[in-house]
Amino acid sequence: MSVPEIVFRLGEHLERSRVRRMSRAFASPPTHVHLHTIPGLDDKLIANATPAFCRRLDVTVANILEGKFSALGATWPDTDPENLFPEEAWRIDPQTGRSWPGSESFAFDIKYRGSGELGDIKYVWEKNRLQGLQALAAAVSLNHDRRALAALEDAIASWARHNPPYTGVGWNSGIEVALRGVSLILAYNFCSDRLNDQTKRLILQILSSSRDFLERFPSKFSSANNHAMAEHLGLLLIEATVRTRGGDLQRVRHQYAHIARETALQILPDGAPAEQSPTYGAFTAEMVLLGNFVADTLGLGVSGLAKQRLLAFADFIAALSTPGGSLPAIGDDDEGRVLTLDAATERSYVRSVAQAIQATYDDLGTCRQDEPDELRNVLFGCSRLSHPSGRHLRTFPQGGYTVVSDRRTGRYLHLVIDHGPLGYLSIAAHGHADTNAVVFSIDGEAVLCDPGTYLYHGGGAWRTWFRGTSAHNTLTLGGVDQSTIRGPFNWGHKADARLVETKNREDWLVRVAHDGYRARFGVDHVRTIEAAPSGFTLVDQLQPSPGTEEVSIAFQFAPGIRIDNMSADLVFSRDGDELGRLSFDHPGDVSVREGEDRIDGGWVSNRFGEMCPAPRVVWRGHLPPRGLRTAFHLAPNTAKAATCLRVLDGLSSS
Repeated sequence: MSVPEIVFRLGEHLERSRVRRMSRAFASPPTHVHLHTIPGLDDKLIANATPAFCRRLDVTVANILEGKFSALGATWPDTDPENLFPEEAWRIDPQTGRSWPGSESFAFDIKYRGSGELGDIKYVWEKNRLQGLQALAAAVSLNHDRRALAALEDAIASWARHNPPYTGVGWNSGIEVALRGVSLILAYNFCSDRLNDQTKRLILQILSSSRDFLERFPSKFSSANNHAMAEHLGLLLIEATVRTRGGDLQRVRHQYAHIARETALQILPDGAPAEQSPTYGAFTAEMVLLGNFVADTLGLGVSGLAKQRLLAFADFIAALSTPGGSLPAIGDDDEGRVLTLDAATERSYVRSVAQAIQATYDDLGTCRQDEPDELRNVLFGCSRLSHPSGRHLRTFPQGGYTVVSDRRTGRYLHLVIDHGPLGYLSIAAHGHADTNAVVFSIDGEAVLCDPGTYLYHGGGAWRTWFRGTSAHNTLTLGGVDQSTIRGPFNWGHKADARLVETKNREDWLVRVAHDGYRARFGVDHVRTIEAAPSGFTLVDQLQPSPGTEEVSIAFQFAPGIRIDNMSADLVFSRDGDELGRLSFDHPGDVSVREGEDRIDGGWVSNRFGEMCPAPRVVWRGHLPPRGLRTAFHLAPNTAKAATCLRVLDGLSSS
């Protein structure tokens, strides 16, 4: 930690001590301060709501009115439809059934880091974001739904009653305060003329206290990642909403300048997210998209650099996507959303954000797919994404990814090779130790995959596993990670990755390397991925010499893949369709595990809070000087591949 950051953290500690002595009541803002709507939001909702969106909205609102709530792979206990928002609704952990501290506790006294009996605090934070208000308010705007209006007003009243400022779990993290503010402001914009005076007063008070929190406790230095972006977005919307009649917009302009600056830092020039996670990149991009809209509609102008970085991000996502629209998981994913009806039922969040960006700034035409049913696409549009046809090799130099698309044996092969930095800022909070990892799909379906995230604060040893090198499709030397874990969101030593060579031709080649083992073992891991007539091969080497340490090379297959041992080859198939064979050119101890009762037993987390069994193949042994060659031979496709491939945004893969 740098000296300036140490000084900042000390000041933060002193500020918490001052806040501890403050009144816990919501402050009443001056009488000359009023709530303002942001022009255009409700108009866009009414004008662009599709039948698919309305159907999904009806289901979401019906679930809320029945007392049902699901998120992050968990389902909360139902609440009584006659009392939808009791105090416990804001405190209970759906996995453990236990309650977190409430208004009796000073927010910063609540210990939530690490594994504990109460569970993972992400669950209660999710409920306290109040994102269900977005659906309720949309139903009020579109359907004049009186039950939805009553539920919305009850939810705000209950939350305010049980969560006074700086108490409980709703007030110990800036990103949570900011996203809750966004939800309240969206709700106000969608149905401001129908809300009673008490609800408007509560919204004004909550937003005023939220501004106080965000100004007192900004995320800076090592924590200035997506949290900082969320806080600036929250303040931008609060300043645009809570102000005097006819007052200037200088404070709004100031917050938007922060958003524009953060955009340049958090989305790299090639479009890759600095946090090394497509989902966190989408989360950040969605914040920027909304911030740009507010700045534009208030006449402040929009940063040209912010628009350019958003379009670059959409292009990056299009390149990573398969023709079927699926996207490989890389790094952390906590399913954070800004604009949403129901995050638990979203089909393709990252693509939805990219399509909204494309529709806003460089429309390539309407998606030839099901009509949009996501709130962000109703508000900002849903353009198709460009996608290359035929063989294609593309590198994103700042982000550190190379994408290869090819046809082999009548099948569509799509590979993503990771040769980027560990993550963003000094702690690289959401990166994984996955340098030189490879994931790939065949005919649009994942074959080798990233293992996912599972849990954050309540994950314990599982959190360490899913971030570590051994869980990913790369080489582990001496049983240690290529980068050193120093806590659930911290890293010590970080591997430095580099792209050594590419050849973009029919016999394409990508060579990558990292120095994560140089200080400890005196070697670099060099991996070459190259085309083969019936697929591709990997060559793993340790340079300058392999030494005596044992090596393990893992291949995490996707759920639904079956592995059969056929003499010298491992056959991988899905639903009885043989996809290909895996073989090694040097003897070693080869294991196949799936769903075993051990941390390395073959598990994939497709979404936060969930794990499912999936085959994990590991080769263990000592590398020969020439390296280990691993061959993936794809089985010929005899099932009319050209007509069976799904479509990405209306563009076929051929």
